Amino acid sequence: MVQRERIKTLLNARDNKYFGSFFKDNGLSGRRNFTLLETYKILEFWQGEGNWGRLKAIKKKKIAGILHNKNYERTADEFKAALGSDSYKTNLISPKNIKKVIAHIDLTEENQVEDLIGYKETKTQFLWAFGILVLVFHLEQLELKQH
Repeated sequence: MVQRERIKTLLNARDNKYFGSFFKDNGLSGRRNFTLLETYKILEFWQGEGNWGRLKAIKKKKIAGILHNKNYERTADEFKAALGSDSYKTNLISPKNIKKVIAHIDLTEENQVEDLIGYKETKTQFLWAFGILVLVFHLEQLELKQH
């Protein structure tokens, strides 16, 4: 089981408003722990369609620096046009909503998408995590053989 607080910490989403409707629609409201499948579904909801990027939500200020050279007002206008005013009220933006904005605006540099979503960074992190898990499993198997 995975604790709700661990998921929120992993995603940098401490507020319930990010998942309220998803939890309600999927019968997860009020739960403190989730199965691995439920956790995967929560992460899938958080990431949105397409490839997964970094897990943590990104602050508006960082997004403004990447997209419009720290022009916060222009970034706010782009996000409100793509997401609507209500979705842009929070200070942290989920990868799912960033993907919606990327689809809405024309980015001039490919590295801007990477800076916002972090596809390469995430792929590397997942690869390292998988490698470490394989190593731990192998070491455990060696230890079992010795006993």
